[in-house]
Amino acid sequence: MKPVLNKIAQATVATLPLLMTPVLFYVLAEGILNLGGGEKDIILVFPWLLWSTIFAICSYVFILKNYAIFNWACTSFAISLSVMLVLFILLYITSFLGIA
Repeated sequence: MKPVLNKIAQATVATLPLLMTPVLFYVLAEGILNLGGGEKDIILVFPWLLWSTIFAICSYVFILKNYAIFNWACTSFAISLSVMLVLFILLYITSFLGIA
């Protein structure tokens, strides 16, 4: 029974960034956290939501494959950051081509 509880605890930790998304949205929308962009600060929630979703999915896969906590956390972080960087580069290139 103990390994199941350990995996549930690890999955909960992996889900924490995704669970913080509504809190981030509220804090930015109410002006409690001001990043200097006015209402445009709320747009920052969407990349955070995408990153945290990719992080959670990767983490679940690595938890099910019995990776150690440090290993799945670092690997999931690297994968989700890499995906975000690739998407940023693609959007940057398409902005020059006039596609998007």
